[in-house]
Amino acid sequence: MPRVSVIIPCHNRADLLAETLDSLIAQTYPDWEAIVADDGSQDNSLELAQKYAAKDNRIRACLRQGEKQGACVCRNQGLSMAAGEYVVFLDSDDLLLATCLEHRVARMDRMPECGFGVYQTEMFYRQAGDRKILWNIYTETSDLHRFLSKDVVWHTTGPYGARGC
Repeated sequence: MPRVSVIIPCHNRADLLAETLDSLIAQTYPDWEAIVADDGSQDNSLELAQKYAAKDNRIRACLRQGEKQGACVCRNQGLSMAAGEYVVFLDSDDLLLATCLEHRVARMDRMPECGFGVYQTEMFYRQAGDRKILWNIYTETSDLHRFLSKDVVWHTTGPYGARGC
């Protein structure tokens, strides 16, 4: 059983999905699985995910089941297939720094009383560091107030939690 399940909903993102999956394969922490849940793409997104799955047994590709569509439906389907102790959601255009999972697992292991953590996300244009903008920087304002003020508290990739929380 992998420690970390990475759930990736995908719809017509073949042009970016390879880079996302490459960032997972490059992780210094090897104990993960990735589930790419394709939302009925019209491009070759599903086929691309299947090619990656054929090369790396930590990656699985599936086609969304049922009538309902959307990233949340795909995330839920991926979550139902997940086996990891921890879960992180990625969008099909997100990248992880090579040490991301290693650092998150170590942090969560040091704080077993926490059900989940929220980690900073860096926004970039072409490569990490080119915009120097961090998402989810700490402020004295409560997350609830920030959310209600339309200040998005964290990005999809920010929360990292134990399954079942």
